[in-house]
Formats: sequence, structure tokens, C-alpha cells
Amino acid sequence: MKILLSILFSSVLILGGCGATDTEQDTAIEDPPNGDVQDELPEEETEAEENIDGVQEGSDSENRDPLMFTYDPIEVKEFELQIELLTNEEWSYDFDRGANEAEIEYENGSDSERNGAEVFTEIEALLGSIQIDHERSLTELIDDLLSYLEIDRADLKELDVQIATNAGEKLGFKYHLAETGQSDTIDEFDMDIEFVSRDNWEYEYDLRDQDFSVEYDNQDNLTGQAAQEEMERILSEVTINLDQSIGELKAAFLASIAVDQAELEKWSFEVEFEDRTKIAARFDRSN
Repeated sequence: MKILLSILFSSVLILGGCGATDTEQDTAIEDPPNGDVQDELPEEETEAEENIDGVQEGSDSENRDPLMFTYDPIEVKEFELQIELLTNEEWSYDFDRGANEAEIEYENGSDSERNGAEVFTEIEALLGSIQIDHERSLTELIDDLLSYLEIDRADLKELDVQIATNAGEKLGFKYHLAETGQSDTIDEFDMDIEFVSRDNWEYEYDLRDQDFSVEYDNQDNLTGQAAQEEMERILSEVTINLDQSIGELKAAFLASIAVDQAELEKWSFEVEFEDRTKIAARFDRSN
């Protein structure tokens, strides 16, 4: 089934401190410049402080591509997960590393809520056991989460994930199961793009209500039939299904509108089909 996937947020920060080696220190003591051992110590300490306060030149963090999202559970700053099952059970996970807060809510006729240090550790373990990556297929991401939580894929009704990293990246995706017979017809489509230049493009497509618009900050807007034709052209060029990754979907959408990924700051999309299947994704690059 062709599916437009919209959304939404990891980066690895390697901090290093390095001073003189044991061999260098021995040499300085045996034969110090000007015969003064203490003259070497302030310079050595300064070098170590500079390397601790900043990222070493040539490190992975410095060379990381800001347009890619490489998952590192330790770098996850915020994590949100909502799951609804066909049995009407609902699960909600909220994690904020900076505030040292975590909460799990469960609903099945009656509400149950847990929080505190034990839940914080529990969600950390979850983050360490999954791989929410920019280039993994949506099916793999969904299966990772459901497998860890011991939920049968056949029981899934809705799933929504949002991740924010310490570097400022955000990645997320959403999947809602069809409510009626399977259909390839797209009823609603929304896509928002923010550029590094801070220009914004907004796409809104509602087939049921015959409401179509494309708004640009830097060119003439489209409405009515012109907007409908432009968005249907885009949708015809992007094949979307759960076997696609967020990175692949992002690249395909941007290629269809001739946007260079290097110009991108934020991108999100959501599509709803006639059968009420809903898929969404988002990506915000690091600051």
C-alpha cells in the first residue's frame, strides 16, 4: 500500500580530556626546560581544561552530519510513547532526562500511574534496548518497541513516538491502523517545512472537504485546483509504506519539490487514508 509518511528527532557528543602522557611527564621531570619543573604544570592543566570544556578537533560529534539522526540512548533528552490496542488498553510513557522525571500511565477501564526513580530506570532500559534510527524502516521501529513491551503486533491500534536529543534533534513517527477496508486513497495530507533561512512552506490537502492550499514565504501561494494538482503531483512521486525509513521518506518528499536537504531545518508530514490509516513523521535537525 502506498502511504505517505509524515512526521517527526540522535547525536553523539564525545568529550575528551587529554594531558601529557606518563612518558612525557617523566621526560619533563628529568630534563625540564630552564631547570624548572613547575613551569610545565600550568600549561599542562590548561590544555586539559580546554579539551574537557570543548569537543576535540576531528571528533565524531564535530564531523556528524546534521541531516542524519543516529540513535544513542544516552543522548535521548526527552521521550514520549503512546500506544493504544484494539482491546482498548492504552499505554503512555513520558521521560525527561534533564528534569530527571519519568512517568508511565496505563488505562484499561481504570487508570494506573507510576513515576519516580524506578520508572526512570525502567524507561532508560527501554531506550537502551531499542533502536529508533533515521534510516531504519517504520516496520522495524514499530516491531522493536512492541517486541520489547511484549505486545502482539496484531493487537496494535495506534502508536506515536517522539524523541528529542541533547543536541536539539527531534525525530518522531505515528501509525494508526485502518478502521475500515483497506484503501489507497488519500483523504488528508499535511506537510510543513522550515528552512535554515527561516522561510516556511505549508501544504494542506483535504479531499473530503475539497480544501487545498500551499503557502510559501518566498513565492506566490497556491489555492484551489492549482494547490490540489501540485500536492497530487507530489503524492504520485513518493511511494510511502511501512517498509520506508524516515530518512527515505524525507529525501523523497524533498526531491519531489526540488528542495536541497542541506537547506532543511524542520520537516514533518501526516497522511490519512480513506480507510483511516494514518502515518506521520517528523525530523528537526540539530541546532
